[in-house]
Amino acid sequence: MARFLSLRGKEDASGLADLFAARGHEVVVLPLQEVVTLPAALPQGPFAAVLATSAHAAPWLGCHPELCDLPALAVGERTASALRGAGWRDVRVGAGEAGALVDPAREIVNSRALPVLYAAGRVRRPETEAAFAAAGLVLRTVEVYDAPLRAPRDREVEALLREGSIDGVLLLSLAQACCFAAFSGLLRPARLLCLSARIRDALPLMLRAAAEVANAPTLAALAELAASGQEARRMP
Repeated sequence: MARFLSLRGKEDASGLADLFAARGHEVVVLPLQEVVTLPAALPQGPFAAVLATSAHAAPWLGCHPELCDLPALAVGERTASALRGAGWRDVRVGAGEAGALVDPAREIVNSRALPVLYAAGRVRRPETEAAFAAAGLVLRTVEVYDAPLRAPRDREVEALLREGSIDGVLLLSLAQACCFAAFSGLLRPARLLCLSARIRDALPLMLRAAAEVANAPTLAALAELAASGQEARRMP
């Protein structure tokens, strides 16, 4: 059994741990991000739909049940599941990135001629807003959560290593890639597994060269990459 390190919080890493456990591996957690909901006011509507690029937007959206009858646009199945749990019935899912939601959004907006409410993180990639703007779609963006990063304490890393070696580190965001680079020398993992090529490219060159990228930007694909790589390492 190999041990893989997640930099997510324990709650966020639970689904990841289940996927890895099903393949005979363990996920241990060193949480470097704490997600906090921001006290954001609901902008004046009406809206054609709501948009979320992270499951962390769901708690804020769920506090506004008057929005639940609108179609929801979600990046990834995890975000879609969180929106369904918050009360949405009509959820349209885009795989991997918000650009995949431009066409579904255009269909909705064309029928209603209203802006889309984007429940965003304080720190986010600009591509979402750029893609919608390029398509002539109006977003009303409100920052509803933040996920500040912190550097790990040496004693946290030492405690982790006392329990066993780390076979690989899972990097699921650009922020995690940048943060990990600052303390990678303390861990020296055998493998670096990235959810996307974009995340890999955020690593310093000496780490980037050996980093592996999942064949799809999903947690299941990352778990499959981890399992297949460990099998290959066991082969003579």
